[in-house]
Amino acid sequence: MALKHQLNIHLDYGPHCFELWGLEVRYGYHYSGEHQLREQVIRVGADHIEPKLKIDLDSIYEALKGRIPEPERVRLPHTEVKPTVRPAGLTFVVLDQTRAMTLPIARLYYYEEIEPLGSRIERRIYLEKPDWTSAENEVCEGVRESIRKLAWKDYERLMGHHLFGAAENDA
Repeated sequence: MALKHQLNIHLDYGPHCFELWGLEVRYGYHYSGEHQLREQVIRVGADHIEPKLKIDLDSIYEALKGRIPEPERVRLPHTEVKPTVRPAGLTFVVLDQTRAMTLPIARLYYYEEIEPLGSRIERRIYLEKPDWTSAENEVCEGVRESIRKLAWKDYERLMGHHLFGAAENDA
């Protein structure tokens, strides 16, 4: 597979788990050998996420949350307890050429908890391209486009005059 010169981009989002930052976009390019573009992080406060993007991210979050299976009851001496479910963070892969055929990819972590026991088990819901409905896939594509633009704008800020052949003039 020939490598394209494109960023790898993913985001972390959680309406209830990133109080300080509503959205973290991470991008990098690790195919350049020793001088690779290490992971860059763009933090967008919850109050600064574009309204359409927030609606779409919430929609993806809810789509995965809706796929969390009902937890099985736990048998204990003289009782059965149903764990409570607490959704956590969403990771959404926006661009990754090594997994291009399976994008969009999303993973939602959640916890099954039995508070009196202090028991907390982390689980996850994982979706790839064939798992999305056509309506969900449309929402995912809108998010992917918005986030690619955000990451590219930050990359342009970072690399500035080195882009688009400018480096050839640096002798």
